[in-house]
Amino acid sequence: MFTLRRWWDRHGLRLGMIGLALGTAWFLRQTQAAVVFEVYRGLARPFQSALPAQETVLKDAQVQELQQRLIELESQNQQLQALLKYRSSQSQPGVMAPIIGRSADHWWQQITLVGAVRMVLRWIRSCQVRAGS
Repeated sequence: MFTLRRWWDRHGLRLGMIGLALGTAWFLRQTQAAVVFEVYRGLARPFQSALPAQETVLKDAQVQELQQRLIELESQNQQLQALLKYRSSQSQPGVMAPIIGRSADHWWQQITLVGAVRMVLRWIRSCQVRAGS
């Protein structure tokens, strides 16, 4: 027992310090040094300047780039319209009607319109009225 106590007196402090260092290293590893980061951030905060965050600078730059691109595309569109002598109005008025159905096999060839059905029914009725008179 005496030899164990003498060994502890010689090496106990060293063993305790090694254990404390390993425990601290494990804690920092598990928390990803969040404690150290928060302490550093708290100490460094008064020394930081009031410059805008990098994210806002990047967003402002992106917005400006998109605005410039929009202006450029609008000017190109006007130039192309002038070259083609484009007219924005159609010469033939179109018939507006909601679509109620179309074939799954040949959907690009034929569609059924609500307005077209009504027009056909009116035409049939007018033909029947003419035939009856």
